[in-house]
Amino acid sequence: MADNPLSIRTSEGVKALFNELAETGEFENKGEFLQRLLIQYQLEAAKNDVSVMKPAIEAAETLSARLLEILNGTAAAILTKNEEGKKELEDTKVQMQGRIAELEQERNEDAERIQLLSAELTELHGEIKRLENAVADKNALIKAHKHNSDTQSKLTNLLNLLEAQVDKPMDALH
Repeated sequence: MADNPLSIRTSEGVKALFNELAETGEFENKGEFLQRLLIQYQLEAAKNDVSVMKPAIEAAETLSARLLEILNGTAAAILTKNEEGKKELEDTKVQMQGRIAELEQERNEDAERIQLLSAELTELHGEIKRLENAVADKNALIKAHKHNSDTQSKLTNLLNLLEAQVDKPMDALH
């Protein structure tokens, strides 16, 4: 269909009503709305002029009404299904939020455990260092004791040797 502009003079109220009806209806554009208005007008004119067509027009109106009922029922079914989908999504969202809360709690508990274990590890490192120092001190004492023992043995041997030397001259004097 060719788009040819149509210009008519009318009041602002009629223009506003025309625009409102054209926008709120399920029309692709104002031209389609105008075309439907003209068809309705022609149907009404034919209905008033020709009484023979009255039953056909009434049947068409009945069919149109039935079609609207079917469309409304279909729309209601779609809305119901949509609401069910929304409820399922909301339930899933609540479940996911619960699981997230559980995981966050577990993460916090794990962080606390890690912190406690880290503190214990630091204490154990300190204890190991203290024990290593104690072992080093004991090794130093053992080494010093061995050195002292060796020195004492040498001194004892030297003393015995000196005593033997001192005793020899005295034995020679007697």
